Amino acid sequence: MTYDIYFGHPRADGDVIESTAVEPDEVDDEPRPVHLTAEQRTVWDRIVHRAAEELGHVKTEEYPSGPLLRYEGPHGAFQIEYSGDSAYMEIPYWFSGNGALAVLAAAYHLGRIVEEESGMEGEDLQLGRRITTGDPHPAATQMGAITQWTRETLGLTPGPVAETGP
Repeated sequence: MTYDIYFGHPRADGDVIESTAVEPDEVDDEPRPVHLTAEQRTVWDRIVHRAAEELGHVKTEEYPSGPLLRYEGPHGAFQIEYSGDSAYMEIPYWFSGNGALAVLAAAYHLGRIVEEESGMEGEDLQLGRRITTGDPHPAATQMGAITQWTRETLGLTPGPVAETGP
């Protein structure tokens, strides 16, 4: 269960972020291999470079399904997967209060880097709004509420990264 931010290219009318629809009969257990073009690889390299400079505490990995950037810093942990024409950020529901605000501020910062370097737009799927506002406070409130619910209702406790945070 994660807090999710999706990145895609806007439609010509600017109204809705495009994503490639997958038919239910096309879904399988194996992710489809991603083959980035030279231009997409250059965009990814710029995203990684800026993330390392501006956020620090980033690691990258390469998978057949595409490259992944993982932030593991003083403000928590999250990751973003990149496929060239879309990207998907996942933040675990480990955080509440100031911890949620800190991790979402870092995630929104990375999101703005992705937008600036790729031309894609990020949408906070929990709030149903674009991240261009740059204000992580509503997202932190949402994350904190869901984190609290999972602790109280499901008895889930945060992971090791969150336990070292604020």
